[in-house]
Amino acid sequence: MTLQQIENIFIEKLSEKYRLTERDLKRAFMKFDTDGSGRISVSELSAAVQLFVQGVDPKQVVELVRHYDVDGDGEISLEEFSQFIMS
Repeated sequence: MTLQQIENIFIEKLSEKYRLTERDLKRAFMKFDTDGSGRISVSELSAAVQLFVQGVDPKQVVELVRHYDVDGDGEISLEEFSQFIMS
């Protein structure tokens, strides 16, 4: 499965579960941010993606983080998450 396919399926499935409003994106973000750090780590995003897309290679999740991690800290902030989902 390509990275684009993973993104598309994840966003499609997420939009089935949550209305993609700012409030619901924040709710989804908080659910995926299991340690409450205010950022989604690679392992947290991997777990989130696995909820909706089975059999994703962890290296692909690392690529997703690299692609959407605008500030380069290795994690996804709420703003970066929103841009990822809405792009």
